[in-house]
Amino acid sequence: LREGRVEGEDPIALYGDLATRALLRQDEIANCGDIVAVSLYDPETGEIAAFEELIGAHGGLGGAQTRPFLLYPSDWELDQGPLVGAPAVYRQLRSWMEGHLGMTFGQTEAAKRVAAAKAGATTAATTPAAATTAAAAPETPASPAG
Repeated sequence: LREGRVEGEDPIALYGDLATRALLRQDEIANCGDIVAVSLYDPETGEIAAFEELIGAHGGLGGAQTRPFLLYPSDWELDQGPLVGAPAVYRQLRSWMEGHLGMTFGQTEAAKRVAAAKAGATTAATTPAAATTAAAAPETPASPAG
């Protein structure tokens, strides 16, 4: 699958253009099982066979579940590529919230501080300029108790 090579009939061809990408993403998940069961998909009816007694399923291949949608203003660009998987949808939503709505997230600032710390950056209190300023400033005498 990773090599894009198929011998004989392609068993995932009927699941659509993003099936290979979806299966490779599944395989990259750390706690993915050794065996992943993919249900029956009938391309004539567009129906899938759920493993449980529910009306439909999610997170699989084939059927209407592979055609989700996001409703967003037409002047916003879908700039995060094909949205395959929840992490991709999250990146797109966050991109829109930051870029179009001006929203910022605490984790973004925290991530910047962590990255700066890893890069060897220091806080203003430990820079030579801050130390010089602190050393040059005269001490303020304590005010007499009154």
